[in-house]
This record gives sequence, structure tokens and C-alpha cells, in this order.
Amino acid sequence: MATMSRGLVTRWAKNKGQQLQLMGTRRFGNVHDPLGFERKIIGDREIVGYGTNGNPTYLDEATYPFSAIRYRSCTPELMAIREKERGDWRKLSAEEKKFLYRASFRQTFAEMNAPTSEWKVVLGGVLIGLSLSLWMYLFVHHKVHIEFPKSFSHDSRIAQYYRKIVINNQPLTGNARPPGAELRVHPKNREMFEKMTGKVSPITGNSTSNNTSTSGR
Repeated sequence: MATMSRGLVTRWAKNKGQQLQLMGTRRFGNVHDPLGFERKIIGDREIVGYGTNGNPTYLDEATYPFSAIRYRSCTPELMAIREKERGDWRKLSAEEKKFLYRASFRQTFAEMNAPTSEWKVVLGGVLIGLSLSLWMYLFVHHKVHIEFPKSFSHDSRIAQYYRKIVINNQPLTGNARPPGAELRVHPKNREMFEKMTGKVSPITGNSTSNNTSTSGR
């Protein structure tokens, strides 16, 4: 039983290893060279660190200032200065130090944080969008909605307001009264209206403050 279990475990491990090899071959091209596919892209650039996520890529980012690879490829001139770099740095000229820096990094922090003209592109896109929206509104207003429905007229809005009062619509929050319409309250809401406003009810004309009566509307 123990031999059978060990054989099953060995077979499972072997199949699992073949699956991992297949996954590695699909991703990298060669399981013995884990950077086979990436190496074709980055060329002979030297891998010097982890970078942002472990992939051999270069990115100028102040949050992750040290990329995984150097910016420039290895050239005979660069390799010669690299050999000179191993010795006394005081023997390096200012141009050689700048050359070494530019070989590893594309931009300095000052260049990364310098203002760009990207806001012009954003502003231009916003203005283009606003202009297109305006032209679309004008087209719909003059070519599609030539005449508004009758319910949009001022008299129709006043009539709708009176109708809502008659059917006691929105007894708690009330209805929006259009300009020129008389204030009206449904008889069922008379007491609540007088308690909330302290005014005479437009329907009954009965006031709770001075017990006087006027003609209701």
C-alpha cells in the first residue's frame, strides 16, 4: 500500500512537472532560458534589478526610480567606460559620468517632474467635445424639436398644477407652483398647511391664529 501511494505521488509529481514545463515553454519559449522571449525584446540590455513587478522592462517613474534593465544597449564605447568606471571615479570626466548615467536612465528626476504640454491635449479634447455637444443640441433644437408639446405652455402648466391639487397629489411635499398660478391647498390638508405655515388656508379661508374667516379659492 505504501509502495502504491509512493508511486501515485511520483507519477503526480512527474505530470505536474511536465505541466509546469509546458507553461514555461509557452510563456518564455524555452524552459532552460527563462528570459528567452523577453531577451529577444530587451536585446543585450543588462538586467540590474527587480523593477516594478519583476518583469525586465524599463520605465521612468518617480515611485519606482530603479528599473529592472538599463536604458541603453551595451556598446563597445559604453563597455570601455564601464571598465574605466571600475577604477578611480576621479579619473572620469564629467561627460563620461553623464554618459554612464544616460546609459542607465533616460531622464533625471528634474526632467520627470518638469511640466509638460499634456494639458493642452486635454483642454483641446474637452473643447472639441463641448463644441460637438453644442452643435448637436442646436441641430436637435432646430431640426428635431421644432415645436414643443402643448403641455409645455404656461397655461397648461398652471392647469396641471390645479389638477394635482384636486386629486391631492403629493400631500406631504407639495407640488411645484408655476409662476402666475394661485396657491391652492386640498381640503384634507388644510389643518396640516396651517400648522406648518401659520397662514390662512386658501381653500377654506379659516385661520387658526385669529379665528377669522375669508372667502376661499
